[in-house]
Amino acid sequence: MESIGERLKQGREAKKLSLDDVQEATKIRKQYLAAIEAGRFEELPGEVYVKGFIRNYADFIGLDGAKMVADYNSLKKGASGERPPALRDRATLERKGRGDFKKKARREWLFVTLLFIVALGIAGFMLWGRNRPTSSVNMEPQGVPAGPSSLEAEQVTPPGAPEPEAAPQAGSPEVAAPQTADQPQAAAGTQPQTAAAVQPQAAATQFPPAKPVKAVVVRVNVLQRCWVRVIADGQVVAEGALPAGRQEEWAADKDMIIRFGNAGGVEVEYNGERLGRPGDPGEVVELKFPPAGGFPQARPGQAE
Repeated sequence: MESIGERLKQGREAKKLSLDDVQEATKIRKQYLAAIEAGRFEELPGEVYVKGFIRNYADFIGLDGAKMVADYNSLKKGASGERPPALRDRATLERKGRGDFKKKARREWLFVTLLFIVALGIAGFMLWGRNRPTSSVNMEPQGVPAGPSSLEAEQVTPPGAPEPEAAPQAGSPEVAAPQTADQPQAAAGTQPQTAAAVQPQAAATQFPPAKPVKAVVVRVNVLQRCWVRVIADGQVVAEGALPAGRQEEWAADKDMIIRFGNAGGVEVEYNGERLGRPGDPGEVVELKFPPAGGFPQARPGQAE
């Protein structure tokens, strides 16, 4: 298998390209490119990634990607002591499942602990509020008649303010205050301020609600006619033959399963990362796409 990596490395160096240049063009991470060149294929996420990355890498530097994948399959079948892909993928899934179970158990234990602390705090606060002593103090002095109510209380005039005018007595002639020339201007000047104060409220912008983000987004670019079946969150959302040149996108909240009848005739992009072609022309491949942060896996018995 090392010969494949050496041929890819020689082809890249012949074109005077760095791993960063290949990463930018193919969207394959630099660490995976280095592992392929060194023949460390076990460091890649899964068998589907290995074939897709080799094909895209070879095509980009001008080599025959399909031939590279065929050579990889031949070397892989002839290697001794290597477990079948189904067993290797199954062992990978089992290790990942055990790790996910431990993480889930820790999260659930942390959640129960926090819930217990919050409940304990609420119970302590309620108990303290129930047992808190209450006292009432009578602020009204004994023997003193009640004073005027709050509505009849004496108004206090701030220092320097003019004394309020007394209300006219009944029967006395009403004296109208003389109007000065400044009063109409002041009254006219208050109208624009009121309109300006109301204007920002009328110009408030209403934004549409944010579009929910899905955990699994898969895009497919059809290069050759291909039959597909798409199951998103346990429901069949698409099934049928797609013509060449068609582009489709599906999304799910939990997981997605896609079966390709012609795996070499499509290019797959998963959550923004290009996977390339998941198989060879005419090959039937079924992939399961987990939520963001995981890697798609070939379902046992469906792919090589």
